[in-house]
Amino acid sequence: MKYCNECGAAVARRRIDQDERERYVCLSCGTVHYENPRVIVSGIVSVGDKILMCRRAHEPGRGQWAPPAGFLECGETLQQGAARETYEETGVIIDPDRLDLSGVINLPGIDQILVTFRIDLETLPVLRPGGECLEVTFLSEHEVPERDFAWRRLLGPVPARFFNELRSRDFSINLITVGPSAGVGFAERYYKIQRRR
Repeated sequence: MKYCNECGAAVARRRIDQDERERYVCLSCGTVHYENPRVIVSGIVSVGDKILMCRRAHEPGRGQWAPPAGFLECGETLQQGAARETYEETGVIIDPDRLDLSGVINLPGIDQILVTFRIDLETLPVLRPGGECLEVTFLSEHEVPERDFAWRRLLGPVPARFFNELRSRDFSINLITVGPSAGVGFAERYYKIQRRR
């Protein structure tokens, strides 16, 4: 941030004693500018033992596979954002009201939070890669080489655990914190959810 949103004057980092941290402060009008993490939403769409994956067209992770994901827009619920991102990247229409919470991943090293949802479809939908994808398809756990899974090293055991839950149909909600580099600061907690009757 270089300029104040209120008056347009220059801003600088200053310690705010009541917050016990530095923030951007306008050098003219004194407005304190707060920074908050950005929210990413993702839809994990499965058919049988396969999940919908996108081969990324842009960095980071260009050429690697990841579930459809992107930034939440203002005015959207988390579920609406996940459904929109899934449609934009793959052409697959999913009902936001049918999405189940899958996990929350804290990414403090890049000031982001990823909220993932899952949905199981009965049949394979028609796929159409969006502008951010080189290709889209449904892949099983063994069809994605580990080196081609975007951010695989940072996610630790998360992908394997998800595929195990997909096979067993015994799902949990995971709360994960990913440190600034692979293997540093990784923490996870899983909350078992009751099966629907």
